[in-house]
Parts: sequence; C-alpha cells; structure tokens
Amino acid sequence: MAGSVLNLTLEIIFQLTGEDYTIVKKTSSDGCRAPVCDGWGGPLSPIMGPPPRPLIHEDINVQKILELTNKMIELLTEEVMLQGMLGYFS
Repeated sequence: MAGSVLNLTLEIIFQLTGEDYTIVKKTSSDGCRAPVCDGWGGPLSPIMGPPPRPLIHEDINVQKILELTNKMIELLTEEVMLQGMLGYFS
C-alpha cells in the first residue's frame, strides 16, 4: 500500500508542477544515517537548478488531481478498516 500512496503522490506532484520525480529506496545496510546521503555517510547538498516554472491555472488538471486524491483516500480508508477488523477478531 505504501508504494501505491507514493506513486499517487508523485502523480499529484507531476500534475501540479509538470515535473517527474523518482523515488530511490535506501536500506539501512547502505550505511546512510541521514535521510539523504552521498554514499559516504555525509548529507547531500541541495539540488541546484532552474526554479520551477510558474504555475498557470489552466495547466493544472484539477479533475485528475481530485481523482488521484480520492484513490489515495480509498487506499488509506481500506487499510484502516482492515486493521480495525483484525483488531476486532483478536
């Protein structure tokens, strides 16, 4: 479920900014103590690049964002209901 929520979140970000992002999974065996590191245990410097383009209202697909948000809510609600049912039968 976490992967689905992350994918929906990335799609919402894309709808808002027009930019694609990739998730990189780090494991504890990577020797990384900071949330983001350079592979040697030190934190990475912020990514410097051109500022994001200004959002133009017409570029944002509000309906698509609402659909993605509803899917996310359904996933999370289903997860809570399943946990509640498991707790009820325990």
